[in-house]
Amino acid sequence: MESTPGGTRSRAGRPTQTEAARLTERLRRAAVDTFLEYGYDGTTMETVAQAAEITKSTLYSRYPDKRTLFIAVSSWALTRQERDERVLEPLPDDLAEALTVITRAVLARSVDPDIVRLSRMAIAESPRFPEFAANSQAVTWSPRIRVIMDLLRRHESAGTVVVHDVELAAEQFFAMVGAMPAWLAAYGIYRTPEVEEAHLQHAIELFLKGVLVRADPAAAPVGDRREKVLREIVGHYTSARDRADEARSQAQATAVRRLLELGESPEAVAAALGITPARVRDVQSEQAANDQSVSRHARH
Repeated sequence: MESTPGGTRSRAGRPTQTEAARLTERLRRAAVDTFLEYGYDGTTMETVAQAAEITKSTLYSRYPDKRTLFIAVSSWALTRQERDERVLEPLPDDLAEALTVITRAVLARSVDPDIVRLSRMAIAESPRFPEFAANSQAVTWSPRIRVIMDLLRRHESAGTVVVHDVELAAEQFFAMVGAMPAWLAAYGIYRTPEVEEAHLQHAIELFLKGVLVRADPAAAPVGDRREKVLREIVGHYTSARDRADEARSQAQATAVRRLLELGESPEAVAAALGITPARVRDVQSEQAANDQSVSRHARH
């Protein structure tokens, strides 16, 4: 046998394992690029052989027809992208920070030029090769969903989140952060980094509100509960300020009465709601008159 730097030749003229691996890599890359450039119908075995700088007989010895070649190299391209991706773990212990790391990786993959081109090809050829479309979806996104599932399970075990269906929650979170950027990229539309970051943070905040364990309000200090009730009253009134005059007036009167019942001074109520002290006194007078009327009816 003849020893060579790249391996050992079993007989003269036969490529070493290293040479064969390089040839396979070159052939796959050439085939993927050719399919992406010309589409399935516009690609021929001869075109691929020329792009890979090999003979047609060498190509046919590995792949008997174009369909086999297409399925094989497309699947390889997707798994190669998966293997080359930056490893996400170890993730931060904080759930919000960990989701941020995952989300940024998902976003980067969604708009990666190679992934976008492969996704376009999967969509274009899905009627003819449904198995390729299904495989591309599984290979491209399933690993990221599994990372989210593992993260949620760890925090569920720690008691920081409550998730009734981890797989469904992970899939929905992924859709929130990755589906739209990928869809836009398929049409050549890309958001600015600032806009993407805003969408990212909003999605994480919204998701956390749904899964984080909420503290028992009864266990909170009295001052904290009171402050929460005050914010809720003012918030309800604020959301009603754009309504018609009568509805707005009723919402205002309700907010005034509830704040006064909590022991707030008329001046504090006026300041909290952005109204005049005179309006607060009017509501007080109306409430007193109503109370007297109710009392008279009760006696009779």
